[in-house]
Amino acid sequence: MKRLLLCGVLASACGSRANTLLLLDTDSGVAPLDGGADPGDRASPVDAGTKPTDGAVLADGTANDTGAPVDAGVIDAGPPVPCRSDLMCSTTNQVCDTVGGVCVDCVHTADCLGDGQSCIDHRCVSGTDAGPPPIDVGPPVDLGPPVDTGFPIDTGPPVDVPVILDAGAGATLVTGLGGASGFGANCVGPADDSAFSTVMGDAGTLPFAISFGAGFVGGVTLGAQNFPSFFLNTNGNLSFGSPFTTYTSQAFPASSVTVPIMAPFWADVDTRGATGTDGSVCFAVEPSRVVATWFRVGYFAMHTERVNSFQVILTPAASARGDVDVEFRYSLCQWTTGDASGGTGGLGGTPAQAGFDFDATHFLSLPGSLTASVLNLCATSNVGIPGVWRFQVRGGTPRNAM
Repeated sequence: MKRLLLCGVLASACGSRANTLLLLDTDSGVAPLDGGADPGDRASPVDAGTKPTDGAVLADGTANDTGAPVDAGVIDAGPPVPCRSDLMCSTTNQVCDTVGGVCVDCVHTADCLGDGQSCIDHRCVSGTDAGPPPIDVGPPVDLGPPVDTGFPIDTGPPVDVPVILDAGAGATLVTGLGGASGFGANCVGPADDSAFSTVMGDAGTLPFAISFGAGFVGGVTLGAQNFPSFFLNTNGNLSFGSPFTTYTSQAFPASSVTVPIMAPFWADVDTRGATGTDGSVCFAVEPSRVVATWFRVGYFAMHTERVNSFQVILTPAASARGDVDVEFRYSLCQWTTGDASGGTGGLGGTPAQAGFDFDATHFLSLPGSLTASVLNLCATSNVGIPGVWRFQVRGGTPRNAM
């Protein structure tokens, strides 16, 4: 279970909420809907908590044992150690270059502890970045084909892994849709593992099926089913037929996906720590367009030091009744994983999955899904516009735009 062991150690932190969550873990991973407010509900804005296990969690691999630290005077340090986080480089007192995926002496000048040292070619040397290194660092290490990150590097306080910033105008989000954030007047309140709901007074809340506009003649056909409405879920997806609140992603087609979903970024979103318009999960329905937005959303549990912004836009296609065109827009990609999915600081563990999962034969995954490279969705594209991905659903089958 996703939190059983942690709650066993931290009994005073989990309390009655752990008991409630253990009951939820006996089903398929989708929390049952009830008509009343639950004082132990993990969606409470004051309870960061941890969660019970929901689905398989992939553990990070450990770094290869490189043995004794290499003497700084030796030119050839041998092949670099593969890594995905600084933790995997701790045995050699190094840091992780997440772009190249290897352990190095430094990524930023701030990683160098000696007076007057700078980080040049991943080595701490005396001098500045503007001039040549004063010592012979040997031939450059072959890291394989260059990776086009396209991202500016955070120049603020040093962090374990460079924060990836907004990919730029190529992925500008559609706005002017109403509401305080400009992404629609209908939004999910501060929540974790939730869906857009209607207020039912003393009866609590009820997840709300959002109808398509008049231009969607015949609804939307996904796989072998047709749907006149959809659900907006906090965890980075739209679902059809019922809400979908599972937070740990799986490769498509996923056994935990019990209803058709469109997922620009299926991961453990948590908006309870957001302020202002940050953390907005909103939608707008127009006659021939639906726009759903996740704006500067953080990750479980209530973390906001890294945030993501993305959208999904649906428009009816002229090809046939039920066909639809879909666009995913990514403008900010900083985290991949919530704490309860094995992540640390928003990275590692089981990263986000992006794409479509209608059933066992009708699905499509975006590049980088379930890896750290899913952050590259902000700077890559299938139509030549960084951060923009377009698809067609024809006869219930998703495919890349022609």
